[in-house]
Amino acid sequence: MTIALVIIGGLLGIFAALSGVLQLANQAGPLKMKARIGLSDSQFKILALLKLAGAAGLLIGVWVPWIGALSAGCLALYFLGGTVAELRVKARGADLAPAIVFTVPAIATTVLELRRF
Repeated sequence: MTIALVIIGGLLGIFAALSGVLQLANQAGPLKMKARIGLSDSQFKILALLKLAGAAGLLIGVWVPWIGALSAGCLALYFLGGTVAELRVKARGADLAPAIVFTVPAIATTVLELRRF
């Protein structure tokens, strides 16, 4: 279990941090998603900061398990909400894929983190 948690949780943390940084840097992909979903600039930045906080929480969770579990759960809810937002605007295919790709490992990390207790 520990190896799976390190791999899946580590990848989730790296990709969430990278996604948050790209979002704050106003890269084309995240801006396209922002326009499709209809987010304001302030909402977009807050969501990026939440991703970065979740990634930091996963890192801290290596030493403080309850913070890792909480961060993984919050990221799972965050990405599940993103999937719902994409479905709400009838996104399909390549537009929907990133939301699902992030949701699955976030849920897996949450389950693995909770098994540490």
